[in-house]
Amino acid sequence: MSNEKTAVKKLLYGKWQYTYNLEEWHKHIEGYSIDGCAALSESRLAFVFRKESDDDRPDIKLLRFYRDDEKKISGKALIEVPLTSNFISLDKNEALWVSNLGHVFRLQSNNAKSDYEKNIPGRDDQFGYKVVRGLDRIGKNIFAACSWRHVFKRVGKSKWRDISENIDRSDLVNKEGAGWLGAQKTAGKVGFNSVGGTSDKDIYAGGDGGDCWYFDGNEWYRLELPTNHRIYKIIAKDEENVYMACGGGVLLKGSKDAWRIIGKEDTKDNILQMVLFKNDVYISTQFNMYKIVGDSLEECMPSKKNSEIEMFCHHYLSANDDIMLMCGQQSAAIFDGEFWLPFAPNGPVSGDF
Repeated sequence: MSNEKTAVKKLLYGKWQYTYNLEEWHKHIEGYSIDGCAALSESRLAFVFRKESDDDRPDIKLLRFYRDDEKKISGKALIEVPLTSNFISLDKNEALWVSNLGHVFRLQSNNAKSDYEKNIPGRDDQFGYKVVRGLDRIGKNIFAACSWRHVFKRVGKSKWRDISENIDRSDLVNKEGAGWLGAQKTAGKVGFNSVGGTSDKDIYAGGDGGDCWYFDGNEWYRLELPTNHRIYKIIAKDEENVYMACGGGVLLKGSKDAWRIIGKEDTKDNILQMVLFKNDVYISTQFNMYKIVGDSLEECMPSKKNSEIEMFCHHYLSANDDIMLMCGQQSAAIFDGEFWLPFAPNGPVSGDF
């Protein structure tokens, strides 16, 4: 079968090909925008919908789209949740939502069982975690990147363990010993935004001002990077090939004490997201999307691959072994490694295939 015929067949009979029935999608997203996504499996997707309100406390809805269930869409509204949040797949059936203040909600396959867990522990005083800034996976484990150079590992339901208790924080204390005031004088180097690595004995944590640390399973070591831009995301393909997405469009590649800037050094287009999919690293910026090939960036803008996909449908990325899910404010698309398919606002297909 020719490539053209294969593409047509994929569009006509693929699991998430578009349909003109938009009622279900619009019913849920009306008045909301997409604020995160999680690709649980090839046929199970989850989204965070967000609506701003007059009291500065947004309304949040977590929605699941199950292609292989009789009920295509199911969801649960969260009321009075604080500020920004992080969202990640827990396994092929569940997702984990964590607010910036450490509230944890487990979205399960059964609505009745979906509920809040205990908060990520921490304090607001000296060296408390203060704010959860990122949620990442290393292997099967979930880690929370937090302020004050804290990293928490999820070790079970409602159980988070601080693996960063022995990290050096001496530069965050001023002469009077006031941690918070002292931290304000350290060029913003007070917290982590992302955690990445290959195992519990090979972990990187990075954050403000190029502040980056390496954990070997026992001790934390500070790393020197060729940039002082904020580190937003860390992805490890293997122990020797670790990528860091930083402010100013700076992209780093290396490991431990050896790092170099790759890609376009002169770009000011900040990197929004970075994800590993089928052993390739993809990054999205405000205006474009790329695949890392060697030390270069290869453009792979979804809307140019398939005209049915909206132009800026790549600001949120999530991947599993089968698909990469990408979202804009109102729309979503899917990449299976070969084909780029629109998912919404066209919505999930009706009928059995």
